Amino acid sequence: MSVNVLKYFGLQPITDAGIQAIVYGETVPTSATEKLHKWLALLPPNIRQLIDDASKQKRPFLPPEATPEMMTATNDTILSMNQMEVLYRCIDLAIEAGDFKMASCIAFTVDRASYWSGTSKPLLQIVDFIKEKCPEVAIAPQIQVRKARLLKDEGDLHGAIKVLNQVLIRPQGNPGEWRYADDDQYVTTKAEVIKIKGNIMHNLGMMKEAVEPLLQSIQLFASLREQDDKGIASCLGLLTRCLGRLSLNDYDEVRQRFPEDFESQHPCHQSYLTGIEAVRYIQTIDESLYRSKHQLDADVSLLKYAILRPSVQEEYKLFQTVLKEMKSCLSAHKTISALRSVEQFHEFVRALFMISLTLSLTPVQQDRDLAEYLQQLSMELYLHLCSHQAAGQAAQLDHTSRTVKIMDLSLTILDLPKLEGKVAGNDSMDRQHSGDTIKTQDGSQNEENEFPRGRASQNEGVSLKLVDKAQDVDGARSLAKHGSSSLEEHLCGKACQKHPIPVASKTEPEASDCRPRKAEMCGIIPSEGRAETESSRGSSFISHKTEGTDIQTETGESSVINRRRKETAPRAWTYSFQQASIASQETTQGCYTYPLMTPGRVVDPKKQWQIYKHKCVGLPVDPAFFSSPVPCKGTQNQDEASSSVRPKDLVNLSVPYIYQTIESRGSTGERKHITKENNLVDQDATTKPSETCEDADRSFLHPHDIANQPMMREEDRKRRQLNENTDIPELLPLVDLSRTTLTDSFVDMDLGESITTDDPAEYLSNWRPPLPQPESPADKLRRSFLLTYNPATGDWTAQSTLVYIGKKLDLDEGKKGHCRDAYHVQFLHQEEPRGRYVGKRYRSPQNHSVTRYMQDVVCQMMAGHYVLKFNEVLQNYQRDIQVQFLPAAHLQLLTPDGRLEDCINVEPYLHGDFIKLTNNLAFSNKKEHRGEELATALTHFSFCESKGTLMIVDIQGWLGSEESGVIYLTDPQFHTSGMEKFSPYDHQEKGMKKFWLEVHPVCNDMCKAARLSRPDQSTSG
Repeated sequence: MSVNVLKYFGLQPITDAGIQAIVYGETVPTSATEKLHKWLALLPPNIRQLIDDASKQKRPFLPPEATPEMMTATNDTILSMNQMEVLYRCIDLAIEAGDFKMASCIAFTVDRASYWSGTSKPLLQIVDFIKEKCPEVAIAPQIQVRKARLLKDEGDLHGAIKVLNQVLIRPQGNPGEWRYADDDQYVTTKAEVIKIKGNIMHNLGMMKEAVEPLLQSIQLFASLREQDDKGIASCLGLLTRCLGRLSLNDYDEVRQRFPEDFESQHPCHQSYLTGIEAVRYIQTIDESLYRSKHQLDADVSLLKYAILRPSVQEEYKLFQTVLKEMKSCLSAHKTISALRSVEQFHEFVRALFMISLTLSLTPVQQDRDLAEYLQQLSMELYLHLCSHQAAGQAAQLDHTSRTVKIMDLSLTILDLPKLEGKVAGNDSMDRQHSGDTIKTQDGSQNEENEFPRGRASQNEGVSLKLVDKAQDVDGARSLAKHGSSSLEEHLCGKACQKHPIPVASKTEPEASDCRPRKAEMCGIIPSEGRAETESSRGSSFISHKTEGTDIQTETGESSVINRRRKETAPRAWTYSFQQASIASQETTQGCYTYPLMTPGRVVDPKKQWQIYKHKCVGLPVDPAFFSSPVPCKGTQNQDEASSSVRPKDLVNLSVPYIYQTIESRGSTGERKHITKENNLVDQDATTKPSETCEDADRSFLHPHDIANQPMMREEDRKRRQLNENTDIPELLPLVDLSRTTLTDSFVDMDLGESITTDDPAEYLSNWRPPLPQPESPADKLRRSFLLTYNPATGDWTAQSTLVYIGKKLDLDEGKKGHCRDAYHVQFLHQEEPRGRYVGKRYRSPQNHSVTRYMQDVVCQMMAGHYVLKFNEVLQNYQRDIQVQFLPAAHLQLLTPDGRLEDCINVEPYLHGDFIKLTNNLAFSNKKEHRGEELATALTHFSFCESKGTLMIVDIQGWLGSEESGVIYLTDPQFHTSGMEKFSPYDHQEKGMKKFWLEVHPVCNDMCKAARLSRPDQSTSG
């Protein structure tokens, strides 16, 4: 029994005679109870006191001083163990002794550290087992809230909300209920629950809506007799992220509602101030993770605010503050052992990446050279993290000597102390970065989750292919392999039908149907050929092989104006979701450049950096820049290619656009239609394309550039215009390399190529980044632009990030999308480091265009705007039910020199049964009465709310099992009236008429509760 529980935690029984003598003395006890007392005696007094407090139900949550660092500290008696391992062994012995109350108290004590280290799932499963074996045992609210957190992280939002609602039910004095000692304890629990609900809103992109519950939670934490500083800091940290993503209009509205809480006139500046306040609340607690996380979130907002400053001098001064504070985020992680935590290592990589991004935005060339190198280091580290998570390895990272060297080099470059400690175990992970082919257990290569192999022709676009090779790590203690059997099997050594461990099954994350499009697309074509280059030692990247030491290929004025890598791109690899191909500059195919990068354009090098800086940090951008890529030289005739991209295809459907349409509806002229042959998938539930496709010119709602930055206040905009023609002053580098002797470290790390020199600045100036080895883990990692859309304003924002494309989701044949494949995706700026995200990618090259992907995001986010209003109406309905559309974003994958290679859309991954409720013609799922009733009511509501200009159709998603709760939807479409066709699936008035006559001829109870009227006014809902 004991052996199986220990294995579940990734531990082995103690067989060493020396350790047994230390724990038990000369004679090993025979009873589990005696052994338990011996192991408990190994714990320090402060931890034993926490266990004793838990047995007396003194508090529902651990006190702030019970930090993860306390639990991961080395045990004073057995130096080869930390306190967590001792606690896990105590849980094992308590269960063996039948002391389930003691086991639950120890689980409560180690819960926070388990979440921090990534072992919450097995711990919570053991708690469920304890509760099932002994229902009289009371489970602390912290454990129940932790279960909701874990469900949220895994995408089971229905389950998370259900657990949180159960926690809020006050105990009635029944056996097994947690007894609150006083009202303060219940208030603490309530504050935690409200905070997590605000966190869920934040993860769903509902930033403005999340502000109120977070403020409410702060007030509850502050109202306690002993103020909960950690709880307040956690809420302030979430609030920092929300405020930093609000538009000026949304922030003004929030500030008007809560004038006493927000002082600054700009959301980015207020976000920074809020983040600094969070750091102050938590600095007295020894928690480096959250201190670093809150500080970095604050500095990200300050970075945005800096870029919006009217003058370079103001901007540069704020850059100095940002860099100084971001460096403190790195130095907060002091030991190698602390960075074994997935979440803590993620924060280290994010801080390093954001430092590189900050340096890339300065007008000083030396800083921008250093930025490229630091970004490469962050890519290596993020690849280590993603490969570990994609392979389903142990809960904690096993760092290699190479990854530690990269972290130490990063710290040394920034004049920070190196990490303390040594690499534990072996360097098995080094093999993971060697590009070796991994085979399945039967010896064959796994092709189950690959894209079809083969090169696509230039006219066919890309056939995206990808192999996700699970990397086996010697000595890794994977908990995932135990997930398919029950906990009793681990306890009893055999399968028991009575107490199975629930394992969530993977279900359809999207049921996107094939929607062909007649408009010309910008296919993304892979290059031919593959480099035959030897692998770099220990890395899955390969270096450029230069001829001689002089890698600058031009002379004269052009070589002065443009750096080598700015004017002659390195031999580029092109991403096809299957392989990396290396092509010469003259024959570069398959990647696109952005429209501002006009060939032959001479730009003042002192001002060139200004062109791209606002496209990297989450500020509003011109969507035409991203939706209108131009094929690189050598792909095809440049003029013809430019005209074929057709940036007018992107329609930013937004709230202002709807208002504008309503106002101008009377003067709308006739629209010309082009008839095309229907190309339908033969399924009743499939979304059908319209028989007509508009070819009329379209204009963007917000074709702004830097000068019209919507996040800039009018007074700052006027000052910026006055400073536009002012010469940039000579500024010192933000990072001084003159005192360092890092050149040998650069060479030893073997990342890329440069000239031989003792000057670090000169080395970085001539440095060329490495290319990923074909079919290696690095082949799945790309720099990227993360584009998000705000339907309330019509603004797009762009954030530079790193993206890892994992394996295809393992779905049953009947649950696969008709037109898109779904992949596990990780990206550096995702809302939750442990969260799961799915990427959706069109199979057909005809559908694989940038505008198509961006249009899908516009549609889903605009539908999300209407369901917020729909939920307000549902409050009058007899059932407590809400609807949410998952937030969608667009990722554009880049080459090392910043060209567009490929694209994919992402959204949070959800568990549950995916159900199609309606399509965009006459289908409605009568078998799902509750879902169909809600879907048709939502379509009806959107028509009324938009005053007949649009209706949401093609409704599908995940339905909870309860009559109340939240229903999550994805991939909608629109029918429109009085405006240009939104998409090929917009049937306009014809589609609306079909909905009223065939799908929704009679209003249901929801329509009546919302008092919705029908368009002819003859039948009032």
